[in-house]
Amino acid sequence: MGARRKAGNAPAITINLNWPDEIWVYDILVKLQPKQWDLLVLMASRPGKYCSYDEIYETLWPKGITEDKYTVGDNQISYQKTMLLKQLVKARRESVNWLVTIPKRGFVLDLDESQVLILRDTPAHRGERPQHNRKT
Repeated sequence: MGARRKAGNAPAITINLNWPDEIWVYDILVKLQPKQWDLLVLMASRPGKYCSYDEIYETLWPKGITEDKYTVGDNQISYQKTMLLKQLVKARRESVNWLVTIPKRGFVLDLDESQVLILRDTPAHRGERPQHNRKT
């Protein structure tokens, strides 16, 4: 965390796919662990719609977990959600209810599409870091 950008009409969450493990929460740059970032990217790709535990598991552990998927996987999924939520709360300095658990089903990123921005084709393709992502 640390860098800021002008809030203006910024979306609640901005993800630049060219810069993994970094997101913007309004005007705050937040560093995430890889699995937390993967989880958020999955949910942000369809805000307001649930992501099943199986889909989350397949995304976060594409090669699988060597132990029992439903014991280790469920515990790890819950852990990653908790850690992601902590980072969001830390950035906002207040409680956020953006990650909703659907019991025995999965999670929902409870934001409107207008509140989530995923940048896919940015100057990073040309070796430049986008202006709004520069650290100060």
